[in-house]
Amino acid sequence: MGWRKRLWAWLCWLPLVGCAANEFPEPIPAGAERFAGYAVGYLTPATLERDGVERSYWVYLPAGYDASQPLPLVVNLHAYNAAGPKQEQISRMRPLADVHGFILVYPEARGEPAAWDFTPGLAANADTQFIA
Repeated sequence: MGWRKRLWAWLCWLPLVGCAANEFPEPIPAGAERFAGYAVGYLTPATLERDGVERSYWVYLPAGYDASQPLPLVVNLHAYNAAGPKQEQISRMRPLADVHGFILVYPEARGEPAAWDFTPGLAANADTQFIA
């Protein structure tokens, strides 16, 4: 095999190895600092029940989080047919949260495919109520 073919094979193979080696979101170490169940410096999965329906979301408390200091909250919504961790990979907001000191929340839409419902005029809209 010529050097060009080997180089081409290497370039095609390398991204696959890189993807397989990185687990996302990364596992939370057993000794990670936590506040109210959320790991500081890690994307943490969570659920809550709203009107009898269990809803999922992800929370990121910035590195150096101090529970005695109020911080702004940024709600980051994913696109159609996506999820919280994928939205984090796309938006890359965690480094900004660490630098500027804000909490991130990635709520997850319901359904298959996952889609947000923001129908205007519906006071009882489940997605609007979940995010509010």
